[in-house]
Amino acid sequence: MNKFFQNLAFASLLLILSNPCSYSQGNFNKWYFGKGAGLDFNSGTAVPITGSLSTIEGCASACDASGNILFYTNGVVVYNAKHEIMQNGSDLMGHESCSQAALIVGNPDNPNQYYIFNTRVYTVGAFGYSIVDMTLEGGLGAVTSQKNIVVDTAVTECITAVRIPDNVGFWIIGHQPGNNTFFAYKLTKEGLSNIPVLSQSGAIQSSDKDDQGCLKASQKGNKLAITFRSQRIIQVLDFDKTTGVVSNPLVFTLPVELYGVEFSPDGSKLYISDVYFDMILQADLDAKSEWDLARSIKDITEFIHIDGQRITSLQLGPDFKIYVAKENSKTVGVINSPNEEGDLCKYVDDQVHLIPPSMGMYGLPNFFEMVCSTAPKTDLGSDTSLCLKQTLELNGGLAESYLWSTGSKDSSIIVSPPGKVWLKASNPFCSSTDTIAIATRYCNVVVELPDLFTPNGRYEKRLFSTHPV
Repeated sequence: MNKFFQNLAFASLLLILSNPCSYSQGNFNKWYFGKGAGLDFNSGTAVPITGSLSTIEGCASACDASGNILFYTNGVVVYNAKHEIMQNGSDLMGHESCSQAALIVGNPDNPNQYYIFNTRVYTVGAFGYSIVDMTLEGGLGAVTSQKNIVVDTAVTECITAVRIPDNVGFWIIGHQPGNNTFFAYKLTKEGLSNIPVLSQSGAIQSSDKDDQGCLKASQKGNKLAITFRSQRIIQVLDFDKTTGVVSNPLVFTLPVELYGVEFSPDGSKLYISDVYFDMILQADLDAKSEWDLARSIKDITEFIHIDGQRITSLQLGPDFKIYVAKENSKTVGVINSPNEEGDLCKYVDDQVHLIPPSMGMYGLPNFFEMVCSTAPKTDLGSDTSLCLKQTLELNGGLAESYLWSTGSKDSSIIVSPPGKVWLKASNPFCSSTDTIAIATRYCNVVVELPDLFTPNGRYEKRLFSTHPV
């Protein structure tokens, strides 16, 4: 093969094989929050953007599998992909001053529909939902007639979800006021259950101000954490994804006002924000008792300059970093290595600079099972063949860890024929594999021999073709 065309074919094949995929298929890649602020993760890192949202606390966003925004909301108003108010998207039952005012969950029976679950306690406690249909309004979506459907009138501001095993549906989880009762409503193809699973577990929520706080699930979905702000309580509890039961609470009190909470991707650490002293605390979840859990707490911001704004919501991103909201702030903080202990988690208070005049407030979009909703896409391409001395770069795409048949743990490797190469790419608690076979093909190669001395006393160059084996 002509060397030019040989290189061209190789480059084209490399381009096909190295096409990266996005985390969780892009569904969590655009965030809108605060006063016109936003982040775009489609490039693999957080890039500031702007939007139409204006909210004090809770919010939620939904993207398609390619990372294109579908809609976003503060629990009161829904904005479409054009950043305009969605058809019938005003006057939802949430409140902009609810810590987790909205949560978006896909309809298990219809991939074009989404539930927006709302909490509202600022004036009257209520939990309910509205349904968005993305086939309406030319693909921009609209809130259907199923709007502001009240499910429960006794709730706090906290709401999250956990995926039911075998993708049967979701548990929609919250907490009742004035007691120690968690509720878990089952959402399946049959719709939302009328009767929740109730679990009396942990500390009693005892005041109106304790409605302020956040509820999060670990990436495995087997743990919950919840804060009661004025009581200064943090709880870590077990959650049964099959039955919806909450149990085995670890409860401890800290002399600070607790608000945001988030698990590390591997579930080994818990991060808690304090809105009084502007701290981020880290707890070790390997602790077996309340005493051990309390003793493990570290202030990861102790020697870091904080910009003077209240540290509020914490949210795991699709890049496996935890993002930190700050009230009236032009920057977003980032915990860069949240699986690591203490200072090794690498918190940077002003890592992301928002686009003026937008600014952060108390909230970040309310997501659940960010990392393991889907396994990473692993595609090494079709089987191919190469000349004996050619090499090919195989790229594993975007994932947290890699294991190749060669033993390499790098994101890409260089291979040569012949043989089969496989890759296992993993995100926390989910993985995918692919194999490519590379055969040897015969290629005409022109070889230049050393100058030879001929019988007539003259030098000449000799060329010949060979078929390497």
